[in-house]
Amino acid sequence: MWGLLLAAVVCFAAPGVVITAPKISSPKFTSGRAQAQAQLQAQQIWELDYAGEHPVAAFFDAASGAMYVSVKDSNGRGRLDRVSLEGKLEKRGMATAPGVPGPMRAHDGKIYWAAGSSVQIVDPKGARSSLPGMQPMLDAVRAIAVDGKGMVYVLQSDKMIFAISNLDPKLFLHGEGFFGFFLLLDRLYIAKKKEIISLTLDDIAKSRSPRVEGPFCDCRYLERTSAGTWLTTRKNEVLVDRQPILTLKTESIGHPAYVFRMDPSQDFFVLPLSDQGKLRAYRMPVTAKPKKTDKVP
Repeated sequence: MWGLLLAAVVCFAAPGVVITAPKISSPKFTSGRAQAQAQLQAQQIWELDYAGEHPVAAFFDAASGAMYVSVKDSNGRGRLDRVSLEGKLEKRGMATAPGVPGPMRAHDGKIYWAAGSSVQIVDPKGARSSLPGMQPMLDAVRAIAVDGKGMVYVLQSDKMIFAISNLDPKLFLHGEGFFGFFLLLDRLYIAKKKEIISLTLDDIAKSRSPRVEGPFCDCRYLERTSAGTWLTTRKNEVLVDRQPILTLKTESIGHPAYVFRMDPSQDFFVLPLSDQGKLRAYRMPVTAKPKKTDKVP
């Protein structure tokens, strides 16, 4: 069935992708014993209060070193803010848009922000435009990515991945239970309920089935760490490769951001907590090496 789905969309894919993060290792899927070596609690390092408003997604642009937050304001409109890595509001209202605000990615120095039924293209220097071709019915965007040629991919709800060019949106992939995706080099990693699968554009062109990368945890979102592992959330938990590293009192965790630092030990992640009106940053826990007596399967 996958072969038929992929063959149907070959003409809408575009090769290449811009990677803004520093060079880091490929995604890894660690064993349960190795995961158990991790300290289970990430440490909070700062908090930004959005009193009366609801941050829903965060994004770190490694190319510029800037962090952006997608906010639902007190009037129900979407707003894009820039926040410092120390948790200070640097620029409020870089852009606003009607409808539900969503996630962001960067391409060619601009921020591609899903907002309502549109993708807003925001230049940090001030210019702004909308991506043509969005359909009014397109909403509930869970993930967004932009490849090297400017093709925009969006995940609507948990069933459809669209590829959007300057002409019109095309259905790129259709299925059930898509919880997020992450575009890395020429490979699209897609989180499903029980597993992570991946596809390359060459796979699509040759109608090959997706490659199963490893088990998943019925989680939401998919962000990549400097160790090549996957950061995600499940209800009130934050997990790295299915291992919980943080438990909160709220289940309203928005799209997280992973912040790369020159020293990986200083990496941290940022969580939008919508119902609390908070944006919080946590230091990644240090993973201990397995003892010599441990038998890691």
